Amino acid sequence: LYPTKRLECWGKLEELRRRLVRDTYAAKDRGELVVLGGPGPLSSVLCGLEGGFQLLSPMPIGPDMKDLHMLTRMNEMASAQGYGNDCCATLRIALGAILMRRFGMNKRTGEVLRPDIHFESLACQGQMKAHQLYQEYYFQMPSFVVERAWQEEPRPADTDYMHDQLHEAVEWLEQTTGRPFNDERLAEGWLNEWRSRIYLTRIMECQSAVPAPLDQKMLASFATLMWRGAMYLPEVRDFYQEAADEVRRRVQDGIAAVATERCRLFHEGPVPWYPSNIIRYFNRYGAVCIGSWLYFTEFGGLFNVREDGSWDICPMPEEMGIPLRTRDDILRSMAIVFTRYYQRPKLSARTDHRVKMVCHFKVDGAVFALDRGCLGNLCGAMESIAALKEAGLPVTSYQTACANPSELDQGELVSRIDAFMESLGLEPLGPGVELLPGAAVARAPDGGDEAAEGD
Repeated sequence: LYPTKRLECWGKLEELRRRLVRDTYAAKDRGELVVLGGPGPLSSVLCGLEGGFQLLSPMPIGPDMKDLHMLTRMNEMASAQGYGNDCCATLRIALGAILMRRFGMNKRTGEVLRPDIHFESLACQGQMKAHQLYQEYYFQMPSFVVERAWQEEPRPADTDYMHDQLHEAVEWLEQTTGRPFNDERLAEGWLNEWRSRIYLTRIMECQSAVPAPLDQKMLASFATLMWRGAMYLPEVRDFYQEAADEVRRRVQDGIAAVATERCRLFHEGPVPWYPSNIIRYFNRYGAVCIGSWLYFTEFGGLFNVREDGSWDICPMPEEMGIPLRTRDDILRSMAIVFTRYYQRPKLSARTDHRVKMVCHFKVDGAVFALDRGCLGNLCGAMESIAALKEAGLPVTSYQTACANPSELDQGELVSRIDAFMESLGLEPLGPGVELLPGAAVARAPDGGDEAAEGD
């Protein structure tokens, strides 16, 4: 068995998450702007506005995700409006929450927070449609969206395009809000985000170690600050630096996420956003899900994939060798970083990257969650499955919808996982955890049935 221990930085992460929620709902009282926006590379741009701001997530999170009955009702409300399970999951649950008058609600007071503006980067077609629905069903508000360049290889034209859009965004923010723009605050916020993303990328790269210092669920917890658009805060930068140091020490000391690790898996595709134990179910076979191309890129990693599958991580600001003095310098450096090192927009490169990373991350198999509610994540999945199998890697898949618990067939999924792990020559080390609280049944090691124990 490998030694294991709880991460020392967990407490600080929880406190940061709680503080972000408190600050969001206190924004109006403090005279700050409330901005409807997501985790793209734009919160740093907002830092330049005098008077401060807080971000309201464009999708329901927290309590609404924990209440499966409420979540199911949101999906039903969206379906009644003609948005079925093949539509974007974010779009569906956001629309459902709006129709139920829960979107932006302070769950303690019942007050609905009204954003002043909508400002974010465009990541997919479902997100684009969601922007229209916010205006139609939620609140009419000024909106500005920066389009990301979906390219195969970094091109100067892509950098120039994003750079020009960022200049337009600054001008729009000044004119729309009537607030002056401070270039020093812009620089401070962007440099904090730049460093935060690199520290988070270093945490992800540590997953190539054996044993893996984290599992995929722990990685997702680390990424919550990115999803809240908080990477520009100095305290978040300091947290990620501290966390990266701790994870590196875990690697040096051989501390494992799973004491019984004997099989390493990529889990490609989104796991449910609501509480589930899918990632941890594999532990009953001594298997650990260490991450995936999707997770590493969706969580904001800044890297290029080398031929051997290792990463060329984006340099720190002082190592980049570009000027950072003027507004134009700052916005151009932002465009350079995200067009050169952000892999998510490189659609056709996904398959090649996945095959290359298998060796570097010492992966024994891959599991694909085929989520029909997220076409952006599905893009290239079937091609990747075929390429990985051709390269000799065992692969399995299952169908799901990340924000709709009624779409998860727990019995089928348990059977698929058990059959896949047994095909790898692995026997259960103990009973499996239930996939959803109080609902799943897992097979006992002797082949009988018994209720799965909670994680």
